[in-house]
Amino acid sequence: MKFIGLSALGVVLSSFKTSECNREKDKARELLDRRERRDGEFDLYMNKVEKGDLKTLVNEFAKGKNVWPWVWTHRNENGPHFVFVGSNKELDERIKMLAKQSPQNNLLVVATTKDSLSQPLSFYYENRCGVIEDVEVELIDSTEKILMLNDERIICFDELNIV
Repeated sequence: MKFIGLSALGVVLSSFKTSECNREKDKARELLDRRERRDGEFDLYMNKVEKGDLKTLVNEFAKGKNVWPWVWTHRNENGPHFVFVGSNKELDERIKMLAKQSPQNNLLVVATTKDSLSQPLSFYYENRCGVIEDVEVELIDSTEKILMLNDERIICFDELNIV
């Protein structure tokens, strides 16, 4: 009777170990899926990006690696980066003020559509402000000050304004 009990216990333990091993394999497979190389085209390619991956991608880019999703704007010694998601009168005034304040201020507006801008494109260009249209924010890492758009552009910022 005791032998049968031990045998049954062995089956349960064996099943538990197999299940645990399968979970670890699944985790490893998911990690490989997210960090695969594409025929040498990229040093680091992620096809499923999570919030925590944004910092890794930016750090690898800073080391000179070719990464995807691509780091479209990054921190640099040329000045702070101000990002505006959406636009309204108050933010337009802030854009004008920042543009006049210093030529080192980097300005960028992210707009879901051209029609969602509160000013004509010429206003933003006159105020040295880049505009990205027809996109939405997909991920934000507010601690690291990094966001990713749904077209897979990664944008580092010093200040983020969302309307």
